[in-house]
Amino acid sequence: MSYKLGRVIDHDPRNRDHAFTATPSPTRSRDILWPRHSPILDQGDLGSCTGNAMTGWLGCAPHVITSDGADQYDQKMAVEIYSLATQYDSFPGQYPPEDTGSSGNAAAKAARSLGLISSWSWAFTTATLMGALQAGPVLIGAPWYEGMFTPDSDGRVWATGEMVGGHEFLARGIEGMDIICDNSWGADWGQQGSFRIPLSVWMVLRAERADVTIPHI
Repeated sequence: MSYKLGRVIDHDPRNRDHAFTATPSPTRSRDILWPRHSPILDQGDLGSCTGNAMTGWLGCAPHVITSDGADQYDQKMAVEIYSLATQYDSFPGQYPPEDTGSSGNAAAKAARSLGLISSWSWAFTTATLMGALQAGPVLIGAPWYEGMFTPDSDGRVWATGEMVGGHEFLARGIEGMDIICDNSWGADWGQQGSFRIPLSVWMVLRAERADVTIPHI
């Protein structure tokens, strides 16, 4: 079975003016996992991962904007956010009819236009990513490698094989040396739709222009 991607890189230099600055406290464990109240979504054959990741964020503690837990409702919102994102991004084409993919930055613009978030910031270092996860879930846009399509028995993905595109997903926490993430390929993928990124793999993805979007209510 093939899985659809859809994240494209859109790194506006002005993002640097909205950097997240908090880092984890050295006096307590950084392990945390934010509960998800909305269902794991399935983007199917549409490159709407940015909309799915944002919709997942909206259904997580500590905010929970989408709270009815209905797959159909949340999937409709994901497509709406993705469609708007393709209008806000700088890439040719819009969905519908063209499945162009989009960026985390454009998905945040779309969510703001719908009144779902007020603003967003960015984590530019691993330390600030860890700090952001102490405050709530975040969106990660990253290159995707062949070896990441199939998590290992512990749910971890590895950046092996060829880079095959870009993907946006939700990060809900940190446990030990793993970032805990939710995908948008249905609950039958990975560990009931979720997976782990070892920090060693994150460093590889970050070097290949991964980005971290932090929405704010």
